[in-house]
Amino acid sequence: MTSKDIVVVALLSATYVAYGLLSSYTVGIVTHGTDTHFVRSATVVVLAAYIRKFTGPTLMGVVSGLLFGFLIPAAGNPAGLLYLPPSVFAYAFLYDVYMRQAGYPGSPTRGRHVIIGTIIGSIAMSVIALTVLTLVQVFTPEVILFAWVGELIGGIALGIGGSLLGIRIVRQLRLANT
Repeated sequence: MTSKDIVVVALLSATYVAYGLLSSYTVGIVTHGTDTHFVRSATVVVLAAYIRKFTGPTLMGVVSGLLFGFLIPAAGNPAGLLYLPPSVFAYAFLYDVYMRQAGYPGSPTRGRHVIIGTIIGSIAMSVIALTVLTLVQVFTPEVILFAWVGELIGGIALGIGGSLLGIRIVRQLRLANT
């Protein structure tokens, strides 16, 4: 990675984390962070299209996951440190791995690859977060099934929506020849 790539990772990670913190303080009681799936997917798509090589999204996942993990518990959610870093990292890493298999540098801007990568990452992120939250008994027994189904469906849908926005941003910024 070049120093320019690292700056882009830092900027997009900061954008994602800033949105996540703002969201958690303003609408978090209603959304419980599901809206951040949209923003995460959009920023990862833009990052992958800009850098066009393995490690960009993964590095963003490490940076933003750690920032979320340490900032969200300070905001009153101690379970955040347990589930945020691994789930955000898993999303970004699996998205990156899929794009590598699909063929960097062309795959980050192909709609089909972006959607598949987003679905894989979203499922991994949701399963990790939900597993940890279930194990620390955040959910009452009556809502576990609802929480799992709702988060999986919502996370995937919002992730796909964000990735479609990311593709549009990439095309507007002319980061791709799509």
